[in-house]
Amino acid sequence: MAIVGRAGTGHIEMKLLLSITVVIMCCGSSLAQENLVPNPSFEENTSCPFSAGGLWRAEPWRSIYGSVDYYHECGINGFGIPISVGGGGHALTGQAYIGLALRSMSEVIVEGKEYAGVPLLFPLIAETKYRVAFHVSFGDSSWYAGKNIGAYLSIGELPDDITSLLSFDPHIRYEGEQFLTDKEGWTLIEGTYVAQGGENFLTIGNFDADSETETVFVEGGGVLKPNAPDYWKGVYYFIDDVSVVEDRDVGIGKVEELHFGLWPIPAMESITIETEYRPNLEVALYDMAGREVFSSSLQSSAQTINIGHLPAGMYVAVLSQKDVAMARRKLVVE
Repeated sequence: MAIVGRAGTGHIEMKLLLSITVVIMCCGSSLAQENLVPNPSFEENTSCPFSAGGLWRAEPWRSIYGSVDYYHECGINGFGIPISVGGGGHALTGQAYIGLALRSMSEVIVEGKEYAGVPLLFPLIAETKYRVAFHVSFGDSSWYAGKNIGAYLSIGELPDDITSLLSFDPHIRYEGEQFLTDKEGWTLIEGTYVAQGGENFLTIGNFDADSETETVFVEGGGVLKPNAPDYWKGVYYFIDDVSVVEDRDVGIGKVEELHFGLWPIPAMESITIETEYRPNLEVALYDMAGREVFSSSLQSSAQTINIGHLPAGMYVAVLSQKDVAMARRKLVVE
């Protein structure tokens, strides 16, 4: 378990100064190597889980389809860590993870798939390569193991009906030959994706029909077979440490660099944006939860924008042309 120290009040000003300094240093770059997934290991929550389907507690994550479970060390009624209705096990990072079903083998539960989704901190840049990764651990209350799991990057949230979800081909999927049967450790699933531009939502689940979903019976588990509810007659995995990170060093399709100057940092009432003027060029500001809080078209190569209405905090400014993200910078508002 990671140990997080708390800064005393005497260190707050120094901590803020260091944070601003880091932001200033990074603002001249494209923010490579920063994880675009908010709450990537599900540590932040609005309350402790005590029942099934509690993913909504780990904002801004949500269940796209089905009822994805949320587990935390503070959880009760079988949704704690390391012992739970799913069979238990320690988190890869921190004190939390989620659990989702990939297929039902029960005659009672006809459709047993579940999908977890999250809005990214800001849209992907066109023609830029990203490394997408997450870790899985087999829920040992489940009777069956599988290997059909992947991740899909989209513009906006995917539809919440199973027929539509199965029409998408995941951009990242587990390609191994072996079934994912490890109950004690965590298996890394990763791959690279070249963005079309504007993708701002990540969904994890099984995008294959039941007829294409491979399974294997696994003896044992946290729930005894004669007493297991129909829910566990299926394929179920814990998920932790999700990431989408820009990877420009391996580069097929490097994005054309668009000059993007932004000052002052930190800002208070207004910012000035300097860039190569192009028709249909727009700037949007996103907060750290990935919500768009401001947008405006750019009419010149140096344009001043009023931001006095924004609360103090950290933001990301994204330049786009015809809904294709071209460049981005961090912004601190005091």
